[in-house]
Amino acid sequence: MSTIAEVLNANERARETQAEAARAVAQRGLTIREALAAGVSAVELAKALGVNRQRVYAMAKK
Repeated sequence: MSTIAEVLNANERARETQAEAARAVAQRGLTIREALAAGVSAVELAKALGVNRQRVYAMAKK
C-alpha cells in the first residue's frame, strides 16, 4: 500500500518527466528547423526519421 509521501514523490517524478519530454520535443523542432535552413531536404530528414515529409514540417513547428 502506498503512502501519501510515495504518491507525492511519484507525482513529482511524473511532472519532471513531462517537462523533460517537452524540452526534448522543443529541441527536436529547433534542430529540424536548423537542418532545413542549412539545406537538408525534408525528404532526407523524413527518411532518416522514418516519417513522412509532412510530419517533418509538423515537428519543425513544435
